[in-house]
Amino acid sequence: MSTLQERMAQAATHAKQLGKIVTKAEIARQCDTSKQTVGYWFNGPTQTIDGPLLLKAAEYLDVNPMWLAGEKAPMALNQDVKAANQSNAQRINNVRMLPVLSWVQAGNLTSAGPVEVTDIKEWYPALSDDDCDKCFYLEVKGISNFPKYQEGDFIQVDPTIYPDELVSGDIIVIHNYEGETFKKLIIENNGRKYLQALNPDWKPNIIEFDEDTRLIGIVVDGFRPIGGSKRKRTRKH
Repeated sequence: MSTLQERMAQAATHAKQLGKIVTKAEIARQCDTSKQTVGYWFNGPTQTIDGPLLLKAAEYLDVNPMWLAGEKAPMALNQDVKAANQSNAQRINNVRMLPVLSWVQAGNLTSAGPVEVTDIKEWYPALSDDDCDKCFYLEVKGISNFPKYQEGDFIQVDPTIYPDELVSGDIIVIHNYEGETFKKLIIENNGRKYLQALNPDWKPNIIEFDEDTRLIGIVVDGFRPIGGSKRKRTRKH
């Protein structure tokens, strides 16, 4: 098994061939870390790179993060995209990482297929071992579900649920004529479905789940970056 220093040397050569600037200072800038930290990657004693830094370094050097982490995988990312796209999840330093998707990417999931790994800019660890590999994060925008969900929170979405598995009270992510959003699902006794904003002052507070509404997934967890990770697990199934 190669050392981190050997892999960094190979990655640097690869990146130079692609015309990138490969200096410790530039890599540090791209990874938002110190030049000293990058120096440890190249010269030791560091033998592992933390998950978020690993992903940033791999992205800039244009190599497979799994390979850079020392796992058995091809160095070139483009050789591994097809396999990686079978699941959104990646395992970095034995921590399962889930992608942060944009709301547009989430809305296109079922109609346009999986999101390319190269289009994913940010990853966070999964919050539970039993969350599916296809789960992903979305960053909360706006105040329609304030105060339970505040702008800047991250919700974890499971896209594998089927509409007939939903129950009243679930928090779901949907696509409709206005775009993508997430709301509380209300199912009446007659089977009619509505979507309710958790913010009572948000107008309209309730909209109908009609034939133009498409289910993207169910919110199963979330965290708030500021002031610590405030879990708000909603439902497991």
